[in-house]
Amino acid sequence: MTSSSSRIGLERTSPEFRHITGDEWEDASAPQKIQWTLEPQGDAGKWGWVVYRTSYKPELDVAWETLKQLILKQSREDVADSEAPEVIDKMEWIFVEDAATLEGASREELRRRFQTSFARAEMARFSLKEEDVHTCGVGSRYQYFLQADEEALLSLLHHPVPKGRVGGHVNIVKGWEFVVPPEFRRANDYACDEGDEACDPDWMKIMVGVVGPETYEELDSPENWYLYYMEPPDVCDH
Repeated sequence: MTSSSSRIGLERTSPEFRHITGDEWEDASAPQKIQWTLEPQGDAGKWGWVVYRTSYKPELDVAWETLKQLILKQSREDVADSEAPEVIDKMEWIFVEDAATLEGASREELRRRFQTSFARAEMARFSLKEEDVHTCGVGSRYQYFLQADEEALLSLLHHPVPKGRVGGHVNIVKGWEFVVPPEFRRANDYACDEGDEACDPDWMKIMVGVVGPETYEELDSPENWYLYYMEPPDVCDH
């Protein structure tokens, strides 16, 4: 299979750009917040994550198409029902499939590809600094990516349409190595030695039914990762 990236439709500065009050920010919907944070980037600003497919068994093709359709449908519906429907024009989920290089790729391999083939070049366009990837100064788009591995795609075959808290999942992966700050570790019971992988949970399973503007915007703040985090094999469903 030849390499292809489906660009279907950058990132956040602080809400003070528009002199938005704290109450206005808290009361706003996720699409409205996304619209505000994209304004400094003008027409070039986009929102949405990169999604990598890493299993290419023919019987999983339907699940891959289901994943794409669900993410797009949910995102469009959430934006259409908000006070910022025009942010749909800024939506760009990037679905990447390339059996030659991505079949069975590890998360570490995906992380390198994400950094070198997407994040660094995009961040440079907006003068975003790599040292700020773990702050709100860079944003969700460049902090995370999604992985559709064999297990995730099989889950979508079993649950092609999410119902309530039951549905297929996809993996969400941190795009960069990150040492958990002590205050986050204490607040979230990550009591472990420095260097212990348990101190830095760098991926989790998330139900496809909650992949959309709200989760995207919430994870713009890195500390919120620990509010969402569920240790695999559990699946985040909120």
